[in-house]
Amino acid sequence: MQPVIEAIKDKYQRLGLSDNVYKDNIIVTADTGFANEANMKYLYEKNINGYIHDNKFRSRDPKFKDHKINHDGVKNKTRRQCKKIPATEFDFDRLI
Repeated sequence: MQPVIEAIKDKYQRLGLSDNVYKDNIIVTADTGFANEANMKYLYEKNINGYIHDNKFRSRDPKFKDHKINHDGVKNKTRRQCKKIPATEFDFDRLI
């Protein structure tokens, strides 16, 4: 997480968007793969407003009681199927 946030900070400085994004009240969100003590410490020390789900949040949240994974690593059939959006539907801004 730290290299990603530092790269964003550097890019904002180079583009003249912000001298220090840490002081611009940014909010960082990340998935459970980033939930570890080092990342939490980094966010705290830099005073960054960050939200990262811990690895066990689904086991405590009643909304996910029907979304268990079976022994084969496949989610049960109660989960909705997501519509896949092809890459051709997205535009890329090369300015940044």
